[in-house]
Amino acid sequence: MDNTLITIIVPIYNVENFLSKCIDSILEQTYQNFELILVDDGSTDSSGKICDEYATKDNRIKVIHKKNAGVNEARITGFKESHGEYVTFVDSDDYVSPLYVECLYRPIAEKGVDVSCVQWIIVKSEYLKKDKRTREGFFDKSGIKDILKTDFLFNYCANTTAYNLGLCCKLIKREFLDGAMEKARGLWLGEDLVANLYIAYRISSLFILNEYPYYYVQHESQSTRSGLIKSWENLVEQWNRILSIDEKHYLSRQLPYRILQFTKIYVRNNVEQNKITSKIFSHNMKQALQYDVVKSYLVDYHFPNLAIGDKFFIYLIRKGEYRLLYFLFNIALLIRRFFKNLMGEGDYLIQTFVRKMNIAIIIACGSGNRMGQDIPK
Repeated sequence: MDNTLITIIVPIYNVENFLSKCIDSILEQTYQNFELILVDDGSTDSSGKICDEYATKDNRIKVIHKKNAGVNEARITGFKESHGEYVTFVDSDDYVSPLYVECLYRPIAEKGVDVSCVQWIIVKSEYLKKDKRTREGFFDKSGIKDILKTDFLFNYCANTTAYNLGLCCKLIKREFLDGAMEKARGLWLGEDLVANLYIAYRISSLFILNEYPYYYVQHESQSTRSGLIKSWENLVEQWNRILSIDEKHYLSRQLPYRILQFTKIYVRNNVEQNKITSKIFSHNMKQALQYDVVKSYLVDYHFPNLAIGDKFFIYLIRKGEYRLLYFLFNIALLIRRFFKNLMGEGDYLIQTFVRKMNIAIIIACGSGNRMGQDIPK
């Protein structure tokens, strides 16, 4: 394996309790020739100070302090100051194994691919779960096209995507990252997906490894449960940008299913977090469905081969039966909480258990799924 310079960019905002673990894990890499760029995005806690302290101990570390503008702008700033031939990202509350960079660089060194990708392990409280996606191995231009046409955005049967759509877990040749994050400017939710789509359209080769050196830490605050209306507006803008990048319409059969999944998330989070009345819930649903992209791909689209719970969900949406939907999701919420208290296990196990029991259509509508637990990176 040669000694190519790798850039690792970490956007940072108010993560003083997690930052040292993240940085320490990066400094323990078996692949040593890297530059670590820590971008302090206007933190108001001690995160910036922690970055400066690490920079005095290791000359591979560069710290940038900037005004708060969000994770995407922090990444763009870090990329502009970077020098590596290949670039990867680590979120500041996550951590990686010592083999993270070595795993990512191996197919680049051996096959010269434009992008390599590893898997991640989801860390939620004390529960660890491997987040398995549908694809692995080498993909040339035609193989990437096949991914784009079938499961880049969402594979309904597998209930996941071809590979994770975060910018983390990837090592990207510099020229293909240039301009990608700019396509996501102004988004604060799902910006990684937009950048990844732009990259996937341009690259000629991709390698997806079945290895798990990245630990994606989920916190209770990582969801659409705060600022639900703004979150939905952001998602609508994300979908519009996807359509603008997808010039060849590769994603036309996947986007409706992704919108369906995120509509279920939106409904569930309204019911779970807001403790709102059925009247307010109905108003929020009418607002959410007013956008052209939602109407085209959720209200008017013919969904083949839907699960019975999703068929019923779509039926209620199209009939405007929002109060009934509100009632059913509340029942599903009560059932999930009952099993959580009864079993004393994490959300992933509970949701799997409830789905497999197949108690009723309402549970199929409301119990969630991998995409429905939290908005993924």
